[in-house]
Amino acid sequence: MTTLFAAPACANDASASAAENGLEPREEASCGELLTTSTGRQINASTSAHSYAREHTGNVGISIFAGQDLGEYSPEFLGTALVNSFRNRGVEAECFVHHEPMPNGTGIRFHIAGLTYPESESYSISEAYSVDTIESLADEAKTAGMLLTASADTPFTNP
Repeated sequence: MTTLFAAPACANDASASAAENGLEPREEASCGELLTTSTGRQINASTSAHSYAREHTGNVGISIFAGQDLGEYSPEFLGTALVNSFRNRGVEAECFVHHEPMPNGTGIRFHIAGLTYPESESYSISEAYSVDTIESLADEAKTAGMLLTASADTPFTNP
């Protein structure tokens, strides 16, 4: 488990460095604040990440439901490593942590432009850290950002 967090493959195997894409990696482990209702009740990490991704098309919202498998690492440490993996690929991201412990392992979902990945079950830590997963989702986010930019630049005409 230590090697998973010490040097995740997705964090080191990026096609662009932070200096090239203008996104600096986070130095300290931190994640975004969960949204709250009008009565002050906190909304879960998945809804917060989904809302972030809808408001910031082209970015990735990461929801983390912490389980017993994190060992000595905080869910914020995990989230920050994932955020940095996306930043290394030129995609902005934000993580959101649900702190009520999950009875099973940690569950991670990614949110891009109103869509959730994976659609049904959450990724495990190792699945979320997979280079293929990170690169595929970074490509999805870039495509969503390009589509938004293209649609904003193209005036609507009614045929």
